[in-house]
Amino acid sequence: MWRRRLVLAFQLLAGLVVLAFAVLAITVYVSEGQLPSYDELKSSPNGQMIRVHAADGTVIVSLGPSYGEWLPYGKIPLAMREAMVSVED
Repeated sequence: MWRRRLVLAFQLLAGLVVLAFAVLAITVYVSEGQLPSYDELKSSPNGQMIRVHAADGTVIVSLGPSYGEWLPYGKIPLAMREAMVSVED
């Protein structure tokens, strides 16, 4: 009796895992179709405005446009990569 319940529990768990992976795969597929390509992102203008807002929503200062340049991953210093990961975590 307990083996039957154990087998049923494992089957249910396996079904839920398969369902979760299917939902994840569909979500990634749909999201990927809506995102711009790397080339489209790279060709977009780099000038970005930076606005600092007060608590009431008024703009305190507006800086920019701020221009940057695209770097290959290998040219980004290790300390900067680690800092970006730390900020995101």
